[in-house]
Amino acid sequence: MIARMTAGQYTSPFTFSKILVGKGIWPEGTDESSFGSVGNLLAPVAEATSTVPTYDGDTVRFTIEYRSDMNGGLANGFWLSEYGIFVANPDDPDNRDADILLLYAGFSAAPQWVSAYGKGSWDVRRFPVSIIIGEGMVIDVKYDTVAFMNAEDVAEYCNVVILPMIIARIEELIEEHNEDSEAHPNLHAADEALAGRLDRLEEMYLNDVTGNPFIVTFENLDGVEMEGTWNKGMRRIEF
Repeated sequence: MIARMTAGQYTSPFTFSKILVGKGIWPEGTDESSFGSVGNLLAPVAEATSTVPTYDGDTVRFTIEYRSDMNGGLANGFWLSEYGIFVANPDDPDNRDADILLLYAGFSAAPQWVSAYGKGSWDVRRFPVSIIIGEGMVIDVKYDTVAFMNAEDVAEYCNVVILPMIIARIEELIEEHNEDSEAHPNLHAADEALAGRLDRLEEMYLNDVTGNPFIVTFENLDGVEMEGTWNKGMRRIEF
């Protein structure tokens, strides 16, 4: 499925549809080849959530989180021993029953006890995940990403998601600023003053100037009668 999506055979995004946690235990001595046929958890218990996935290059990263307060509250504790990450089937994206188990993790030898939900307290289990799916994908999420974020999550989200957005906006503002004729009026005025001095030097050496020449720079309005509005920063009269 990933190969076909990378090759552009589907127009739909790569959509994470749900995450399940369960209490299934694999029989001792189960051969690794058995995992290839897994299509669901052995004993699903509840839906989990995650942090907002970040897509960096060819890898999707997020942290799975299951809390005992989710889904109305966990009535009875259980030994969490497996979880699964599902994606929407690109051939039938709106049918949840057709979701594909993309990643399965079973840790029967070291299950983690999750206590029942009590008012004012909850049990939290977190599992960091990195999945290589290839470059050029469009990522989407169907479930609510309502996981708590710790300091590492915030730092990664800021670096991977927020920072590029800030840089892109700064570049837009710089471009708008560079195209604004009203920006940096003092620099514009200094440039115009320098150009005026060069023009006067050319007039002096290239033309036969006679009489009593004078110049008004509008740096100030001393001795000047004017109509309009004086733009002091740009050293000009505006009408």
